[in-house]
Amino acid sequence: MLHPGLRLLLWAGAILVLQLAAPAGVLAASGACALGAGLWSRKRLLKLLGRSRWLLAALAAFFAWGTPGLYLWPDLGAVSPTREGIGEAVIHLARLTAIIALVSLLLERTEVRDIVSGLRSLLAPFGAARDRLALRLMLVLNQVEERDSGWRALLAPAQGAPRKVVMSLAESRLRRADFAAGAAAMLLVVAFWLM
Repeated sequence: MLHPGLRLLLWAGAILVLQLAAPAGVLAASGACALGAGLWSRKRLLKLLGRSRWLLAALAAFFAWGTPGLYLWPDLGAVSPTREGIGEAVIHLARLTAIIALVSLLLERTEVRDIVSGLRSLLAPFGAARDRLALRLMLVLNQVEERDSGWRALLAPAQGAPRKVVMSLAESRLRRADFAAGAAAMLLVVAFWLM
């Protein structure tokens, strides 16, 4: 298993590459990410997509009707989406879907304590502030996992006495395999950049 910090870096790198990719690459990567998430984290992927449905719909409408170009249905005039807008909407929806799939895979394959540990190791140059940030993030992620019944549950008053929570931060060291995986990922990014 890769070091949690390296997993977070690879995840962020994949998102960055997705933003820089050509439209055909975005569509292919989006399909691959969605397929991978569908195989290894189907339930979480569907849940995240369901939660993002309004964002996806707003993004599609914004680009389809807000991008200048030739009307898709000229008889409708300004009510019609544009061809260029539809193209932009598809690309941006593919990017967002791929990012949601990557988040789904990360959350399915990485426990909360490992995500926090990885973030803590990446924030090592910031000293003691990293521990406070890591603990706050862990509290938030645990709260989100526990209250999985929707946003209305967050507005409901808390029942019972507040409970005491004890948390500890895990520390993990980089291994040779982590360095090799990081180097291979860097080579892939450089190769992608040069293409």
